[in-house]
Amino acid sequence: MSPLHVGLCGPVAGQDIAALMGMEPQALPRGYEGAPLLVTLIEGLLARGHRVSVFTLSNDLSFAAGAVKVASRLHPGLELHFCPLRRHAWRPCEGRPGRILDLYRHERRALVEAMHQAAPAVIHAHWAYEFAWAALDTGIPTVVTCHDSPLLVARMNALAKPTISLYRGLRVLMAWQVLRRAHWVTAVSPYLAAALEGMSPRPLQVIPNPVDGRSLVLGRDRRLGQALRVAVVSHGFDRRKNPKKALLAFARLRTSRPQARLHLFGRGFEADGEAAAWCRSRRDLADCLPAMSFHGPLGHAELLERLAACDLLIHPALEETFGMVLAEAMALGLPVVAGRHSGAVPWVVQDARCLCEVKDPEAIAEAADALLQGEVYAQLSRELRAMVARRFALEAVLQCYEAVYREALEGASSARESA
Repeated sequence: MSPLHVGLCGPVAGQDIAALMGMEPQALPRGYEGAPLLVTLIEGLLARGHRVSVFTLSNDLSFAAGAVKVASRLHPGLELHFCPLRRHAWRPCEGRPGRILDLYRHERRALVEAMHQAAPAVIHAHWAYEFAWAALDTGIPTVVTCHDSPLLVARMNALAKPTISLYRGLRVLMAWQVLRRAHWVTAVSPYLAAALEGMSPRPLQVIPNPVDGRSLVLGRDRRLGQALRVAVVSHGFDRRKNPKKALLAFARLRTSRPQARLHLFGRGFEADGEAAAWCRSRRDLADCLPAMSFHGPLGHAELLERLAACDLLIHPALEETFGMVLAEAMALGLPVVAGRHSGAVPWVVQDARCLCEVKDPEAIAEAADALLQGEVYAQLSRELRAMVARRFALEAVLQCYEAVYREALEGASSARESA
């Protein structure tokens, strides 16, 4: 495919993309955390000769000052546009209502203006909310990639406090606006494509998330040593992520593997965070506390390096539409324990030995112990690495996206000719 000017619109954190920009993280706006895989896509697009303009939001910018445009010092074909994001979902900010009350209208306007100024040939928007809505409003051919099911997320939060439940309900309305308008929509797993069928009037193509090439480089075929370092990575200490069951399972695992240590990463897992406070409140975890290390959220590159130093990942989430950390852990050579009924997880993992009932701490501990047998462990490490390299390599994923970009451009051209 001949090189294109691709606009990538979605959540990008300053600390994750700083290396590509040839800058220190503190020199960039904060950006929008939680999706380091978009930086992987950006790197791949640049490597394939495309020009890339990135559009994201950042809550450390003001609407009075406007968007910030930054050109990469390392890649002439890369530029970033950071647009303002109101800090509060409900409370007023800068003379404007909370962002959810007008469905991110001011953020969408800022993104549309930035995209019109950059004028990419095609826009690839991620998540079917404010980013995709803004991209569709530009009139530029747009491909929307869905990473979650709005209805499923809303249901999972139905028992949360009213403000969270209502917030998620309004996000469903945003996604409905997007999916009824979008002509080229992809989903990151067959599970997600099926979950979105009722919201999208058009068929969804499945294109999986790519693993960061660094995870394949850092990966190796592993054998168990004397130490046993277990990892849990979770972006939130909530019901859907289900981390409490992993913590309780670790206590049970320690009865047969007393040398095990647990390393916890992500929001809520700081040394003084929710997870640590919950563990301190539990008598049945008191003996395990010295063996737990709470690292909190880390930049993606550092997280991969920390995971590479571990031996096993426990991922207790009740529902995943993909499960990026699972793919990256397996690329590193780590066997994983994850949910047999957790959405797309079985499709991503592809090995029944790694799956269990994650609502039961005893079942998690038993599954982990079964994987930590010498020959089983070494075989799994080797087979999982090869499987991820075959299914989720960046080159293969980008070829699929390029084909959809071409469809979007040809479709837009045909529509103009017939108008």
